[in-house]
Amino acid sequence: MPINHKVFKAQNLAVKHATETYLLSVDMDEFLYLHGKNLNWMVKKFPADKYIFKWVMAPTIKLSPHSIHSIQSIVSNEGTFKSLTIKPMGKTSRISLIQEHNMKLKGNDITIRNFINTRN
Repeated sequence: MPINHKVFKAQNLAVKHATETYLLSVDMDEFLYLHGKNLNWMVKKFPADKYIFKWVMAPTIKLSPHSIHSIQSIVSNEGTFKSLTIKPMGKTSRISLIQEHNMKLKGNDITIRNFINTRN
């Protein structure tokens, strides 16, 4: 989608009103997999302004709520695929632009943690 698409315009307008410390950009059919960890743990252990993650898309998933026992049951499902792109999470106060698979932050002293090729 082009950067001037109405979805991106709406996202970027909404950031100004967000009260959360961090903003994670994922869609409804995407799952962020942190290898058994959670975001609170990650932010405390690896402080940063921006995080970059791998993600899994499940556009045709047909699991009932009773069959989902863990994120692993979603990730290993035949209806999912791992994306070759990234998903970002950034400090809300520093976000200047949200794009489809990236976000730009304000300032020059930006700390970025890359969780793409690691099992932190």
